[in-house]
Amino acid sequence: MRNEVRRYSSKTNWSAVLYLLLGGIIGAFQLGKVSPNLPLILTEFDMSKVSAGLFVSIFSLIGVITGTFAGGILSRFPLQRITFCSFVILIISGILAAFSQTLSVIFLCRVLEGMCFVAIVVTYPTCISRITAPKDRAIAMSMWSVFIPFGFCLSILSSIALSPFETWRYVWLVGSAFSIIYLFGAFFSTLLKKTIPQQPLNTSISYSSIFSNQNYLKLSFLFTVYAFQWITIMAWFPLFLIEQFGLNSNVSAIFTALIVLVNVPGNLLGGRLNKISLRPSKILRIATIIMFSCIVGIFGVKFSPVISVMLAVVFSFFAGMVPATLFATVPVFSSSTVQLGGANGLLFQGSALGQLIGSPIVAAFITYGNGAWEYALIPLLLLSIMQFLLSSSLRSTGH
Repeated sequence: MRNEVRRYSSKTNWSAVLYLLLGGIIGAFQLGKVSPNLPLILTEFDMSKVSAGLFVSIFSLIGVITGTFAGGILSRFPLQRITFCSFVILIISGILAAFSQTLSVIFLCRVLEGMCFVAIVVTYPTCISRITAPKDRAIAMSMWSVFIPFGFCLSILSSIALSPFETWRYVWLVGSAFSIIYLFGAFFSTLLKKTIPQQPLNTSISYSSIFSNQNYLKLSFLFTVYAFQWITIMAWFPLFLIEQFGLNSNVSAIFTALIVLVNVPGNLLGGRLNKISLRPSKILRIATIIMFSCIVGIFGVKFSPVISVMLAVVFSFFAGMVPATLFATVPVFSSSTVQLGGANGLLFQGSALGQLIGSPIVAAFITYGNGAWEYALIPLLLLSIMQFLLSSSLRSTGH
């Protein structure tokens, strides 16, 4: 097609891939910074549980509403423009929230941060696909898929380091500082401008072709059930350690950071397995069986805290193979870069849905069980079974 830019690069620009990954990590820092600081925010503003739930889930809510459409629309704009607008708004929002004494302003800043996060995570993976050679794409996409665990871990460790100040505001300022550094790097370097071609603005996208594509829908729903399990366990694990074993909050946060971080080598292993042409359906089924077993061990059997943490580490490691495989598989079904943008948006939409509904549903089951953590098994194992069935159905796509 005349208006279609070259879909694939003949040579991979690893410097640009790493720089895009760094942008994703900084975006994920903005997502992850709320949970470890939520108690401080609740205390300062006397926030209700409903308001707190909305505050935590704003990013996911925006992703669920806008994911596919944002991916399709933004893929037609220059990457530098998206980067500039997103990170300038992240800087301003972080600083404004850090110095604000009004809850409504902080909520507004959080909404703006959520919109910027969506813009980053639906456009950057599409750009990575366009600047990588086909032989390197599985590895490059597995590298991209580590942005969430890296960003989460960075936000947790920053919160622990700044905890002596007993305020959440310094963490927001650190997030803005990261964004400033990234923005300076992006615009004082020709790295992004020269390596990533612009998609013509008049290129059209058929959203019906995306929403009617069974392959895209399966991959998106797989991301939903994965995010439901991984994000929920990472979110509740600190409280689980405190209530079940009496650990203090700092120790439980450090253990959780370790568990989040070990997801990174799992992602890279998933990319490696995809590169050697192991069937995605087989990779996903292996990961799901191990995830299922670890969930039973964590919540269904009363082990010592050491064994529970080890099981969570194994869970997170093998869970990392899932997003790496999903990101690597999407380009296989995309006929153009614009469609790939919409497909990546749909993938993120599925992830956001899992993040949005996971914690409240598991919390409802635990509450129904009068605080018994064993009740978390019911939704988590059901979703794990669904993940296995969906993974098996990918065989019909030729994988």
